[in-house]
Amino acid sequence: MTSRVAEMEQKLDGILNLLAAKSQAEPQPNSSSAPVSPPENMPLDLSEMFELSFPLLPLENTTPRPFQQMTLPTTSDVGYGGLHDVISKGIVSTKEAEDALKEFASRASAFPFVLLPPRSSLESLRHERPILLLAILANTSQSNLPVQHLLETELRETIASRTIMHGEKSIDLLQGILLYLAWYHYHYNPEKENLFQLTQMANTMVIDLGLHRPKLGEVQSSYSNTLGFECPKNFTSAQIEEKRTLVGCFCLTSSICRILRKANSLKYHDYIEQCCQVLSEVSVTETDRLLPFFARIHRLGEEVNDAFDYSNHGGLANLDSVRIEMFNRTLSQQFQDIQRYFPAEAWSNSILRISYAHLRIYVAEISLNVVASDSHQFMATTSPSRTSWYHSSSRTEMLIRCLQAAKDYLDMVLSLTPREFCRLTAPNYIEIFYALLVLGKFTESCDSPSLDDGQVRQAANLRFYLDSLDEKLGNILVYNDGQAQRNSIWNMKLLCQEVKKWHTRVVSGASDSDQVMNLSFTQIIPSIHGLCGDLLTSMAGFNTGESSPSDIMGDWIAFMASQSNVRSG
Repeated sequence: MTSRVAEMEQKLDGILNLLAAKSQAEPQPNSSSAPVSPPENMPLDLSEMFELSFPLLPLENTTPRPFQQMTLPTTSDVGYGGLHDVISKGIVSTKEAEDALKEFASRASAFPFVLLPPRSSLESLRHERPILLLAILANTSQSNLPVQHLLETELRETIASRTIMHGEKSIDLLQGILLYLAWYHYHYNPEKENLFQLTQMANTMVIDLGLHRPKLGEVQSSYSNTLGFECPKNFTSAQIEEKRTLVGCFCLTSSICRILRKANSLKYHDYIEQCCQVLSEVSVTETDRLLPFFARIHRLGEEVNDAFDYSNHGGLANLDSVRIEMFNRTLSQQFQDIQRYFPAEAWSNSILRISYAHLRIYVAEISLNVVASDSHQFMATTSPSRTSWYHSSSRTEMLIRCLQAAKDYLDMVLSLTPREFCRLTAPNYIEIFYALLVLGKFTESCDSPSLDDGQVRQAANLRFYLDSLDEKLGNILVYNDGQAQRNSIWNMKLLCQEVKKWHTRVVSGASDSDQVMNLSFTQIIPSIHGLCGDLLTSMAGFNTGESSPSDIMGDWIAFMASQSNVRSG
């Protein structure tokens, strides 16, 4: 026994010596931190009305080229004897899966960050990208809600098993998570809410896969701030896919974290900008040309959040009037730059248009985040006689801009076609109610000594927007056998009707009554829970045999209630 132990120790010593010799022979790579993008100086008057006519940017070599992202085998080359997925289980038929792929491909303009290779087939995706395929099936089955719930359960359990139990890190898994997040309002379960966790899981996987920085040996170039730079054309299809996924992860998680008022772990940096420019110049698909504009919008949103400290867990930003006005001028220049230089091709994209319009509310929201009792925090330290931010004309002007921006945003939402509206992503849906609750704040009181509450309420015209949105939602409901599908559109319509009831009580002078809840985008969970409570009470007499009220409201109410940190004043 002793001799065997000695023999094993001798073998271990030999292995350790070999490893030590190998590590000494290998050169150590130099580590360097990514440079930080220099601040941009760009010209804007936020009060200007949003226009859709903009000069075109020079875009060269933009003809779409065949996408060779993956080398996928044909159906006849793949054997699936041991494959157990939702198709082999009979949950989804082959025909339904093929239709789902076509529907997903048609959504590229709404979410251009995860794309299918043109030459891919259903069977090759089952073999090469099973999680991506499952996410596509779950997100395109709104017409059959029982099947959608089954697919969502399968997707959620697959993500949990592969990440937590098996520690998997792959582009397939990452893209599946991103699609799950993008249409999260289809699937939300109040008992299993993990929206923020999923955003950070996606960000972590980006870093684990090394997508956030150039690969070793990847050709680097000096990039300018315009799209006319010399772009290296020797990127592989896999590198193109990775760059697109990185950009998508930043844009999606950044928008979700702004909604939740939580810090995002993936910040904008130079390499994201380089990826956008490469993708736009190479233009594997037409939507790749839009990626720099998506990233620019969300970069600006990140800068607004950082400037006014919106993610500080509910506390007011500790800013004096001088700093607020300084930030406002700087941010206004960037808004003007976007208005001036985004091409018509970008403004024709409905998601880009409403994302920009939402930021115009977001940047002016700081004017609502102060009350008279807090005005001492906003005094200019350089001059004791200077008017506080609460009483200043600058705040009054910004309140008016905020009001107009919310109305402009809702006007734009109401102008969307039914097809565009139904393709909105989860952040877009919550932004609609954000805008409504901003107008709700103005309807109650904007807490300004310089503005008349009655005139402000009349200018907000909240009832018009509630009626118009209710009508629009009713026009795009889907009916099966004469019955409306109780999907996210149906749930949103019910919530809109509850907000109308609240509005009626407020304008009737019953705002001091115990029967009137406090609706505010500073307290989104109590607001939505209150709406749900009123709704369930009003539906208490539903017919036996129908779905329960909680099932009727479904995932969308819970999704709205989950936005715990969105605040408005």
